[in-house]
Amino acid sequence: MQPNAAEIVQIVREVTAGMAPRLEAHLVATYGPSWLTRVNAHLGEQGLPPGGALVERFCLAVFGHEPATQGWADGNLRQQAVDLFLMSGPAYEDQSIAMVEVVRAREIAGSFSRNDQPCYPQLPATPDQFAAMIDKAAFRGPAQGMRGYDEGDVDTFLNWVSNRCLTGVFVLPAEIQNVSFSKPQLGRRGYAEQEVDEFLDWMQAAVTALQSR
Repeated sequence: MQPNAAEIVQIVREVTAGMAPRLEAHLVATYGPSWLTRVNAHLGEQGLPPGGALVERFCLAVFGHEPATQGWADGNLRQQAVDLFLMSGPAYEDQSIAMVEVVRAREIAGSFSRNDQPCYPQLPATPDQFAAMIDKAAFRGPAQGMRGYDEGDVDTFLNWVSNRCLTGVFVLPAEIQNVSFSKPQLGRRGYAEQEVDEFLDWMQAAVTALQSR
């Protein structure tokens, strides 16, 4: 493969490796186990090819074009995913790639790196594993000037879900989806809302997967 094409392919692989677990958890939480059917239908409406696993260019297409990512993912990042999807097509066909395209791909990779969020693990195989993953959850503080979610509220809810799992009583996905948290007291900062919301998406996906077994 030509060097410039190979570099863009590698950039796509690195960007989507970090993106895919969070994206899949969000899609499962939004659409349930049949998320892929819904996503492929939406892509087809936009003239884009269907896919299977959330890898490489298909992952970029979903992140950038799927309606469920609107409001969930940063709008600029969604557009950059679309840009990288388009410019990587010729690279995957090992066509000649101008250096300016490589520079742009590097810039996009840098944007995703700067906007990095915790990458949650693959879905658990057992309730005990699910509870252990919840217990290990950690969140950063919110951006400067933001208050975030009250830490006590979040911790109490996560402990409740974890304890239910250990006793063999699953919470419902709707109970996770509909939970709300208060703001911390004035002068205090809580957990970053986006990180907590993404973890809740992952929890919904995990509950859905475990209950289907």
